[in-house]
Amino acid sequence: MADYRAYILSPDGHVQFRVDLDCPDEAQARAKAKLLVDGFDVELWELDRLIEQFKSPDSPG
Repeated sequence: MADYRAYILSPDGHVQFRVDLDCPDEAQARAKAKLLVDGFDVELWELDRLIEQFKSPDSPG
């Protein structure tokens, strides 16, 4: 299993929480991270590699 982490970002872009994701592949990690978007942006990382940033519809800009 790869080492995936989702970071929940505050409105000013600072990390508020980290969620460790137990996923066999990147596709499943993306799907799980996308579910975490609830009023806040979420960044998905594999170790030191940014995979994707998921924007909340409530996010400014």
